[in-house]
Amino acid sequence: MTLTKAFIISIGYATDAQRNAVQAKVKANAQGWWHHLPDLWIVGGHDHTYWAELIKPDVTGTTARLLVLELPASGENNRMFAVRGQFNKNARKWLWETYYGKPYPET
Repeated sequence: MTLTKAFIISIGYATDAQRNAVQAKVKANAQGWWHHLPDLWIVGGHDHTYWAELIKPDVTGTTARLLVLELPASGENNRMFAVRGQFNKNARKWLWETYYGKPYPET
């Protein structure tokens, strides 16, 4: 599966309870998701307004901040990414296959 529409959801200054609330909403509403950084998710489906309104109650009236960015549309060479550090193979594989839309290069 390749995500046709993809978004980054990022929260800042969030509590563990707020992170858990966002994670539950992502799991229940995304058409594919990636979450291998504490305050960042890549999600598929819906639009930026949907995600912002869905998560808004979890950050309103607190010091937490929310950012939703639409990523480039799927298509040949429209999407690029680079990861460095201690990401596990599944994290990299999901990005290749689901976000990038290409088979993961097994080495």
